[in-house]
Amino acid sequence: MTFYTLNLTNKQTYDQEKTLLLALKQGNEAAFDQIYETYKHRIFHNLKRMIKIPEVVNELHQDIFLKLWQYRARIDENQPLASYLFTIAKNVAIDFYKKAEKEQQLKENLLRHMELQQDDIENYIRHNETKELLEKLINKLPAQRQKVFRLIKLENQTYEYAATHFGVSVGTIKDHMAKAIRFLQTEFKKDEFHLLVLAIASSILL
Repeated sequence: MTFYTLNLTNKQTYDQEKTLLLALKQGNEAAFDQIYETYKHRIFHNLKRMIKIPEVVNELHQDIFLKLWQYRARIDENQPLASYLFTIAKNVAIDFYKKAEKEQQLKENLLRHMELQQDDIENYIRHNETKELLEKLINKLPAQRQKVFRLIKLENQTYEYAATHFGVSVGTIKDHMAKAIRFLQTEFKKDEFHLLVLAIASSILL
């Protein structure tokens, strides 16, 4: 058996990784072990950001590498391995959320570990599937607050620019934004689980 001791760091070459992947496709366990040691921490930390339940993260982490081994013949050795692994991780996470939607106890467990934060609102703004809902909610804000929110969040202007534009203080703009975000968090929370799944889809990370 050939043992692969490649140092897969940022200095790795394309040829080194390709050699490793070809060995993996042929069923070389040493190549698989090398890949696992190289990527296990990055995959684990990504899962922790997507799913907040430690025991679930541990289970899915192992499942990702099991899938890598099971479907090794499908790997394209000419494509970056990191992208392939993170695609598996994304699909595993989304499949888990779909399963959780059908199991009330699991859903409740997830919601206890996950809360809507301002970062989630940012994800929803960028996600096509929630833009219609977001627009309806923005329209419920007081007129001036709508204008402030749209200028800052949808047109990507600064608080300072908004203050000058509307002829008010930066503190007033911050107050408008804080109240707008708080309102959106409350409204989104009414359909929180579905929106958390959408947040996963829009923010999964390399």
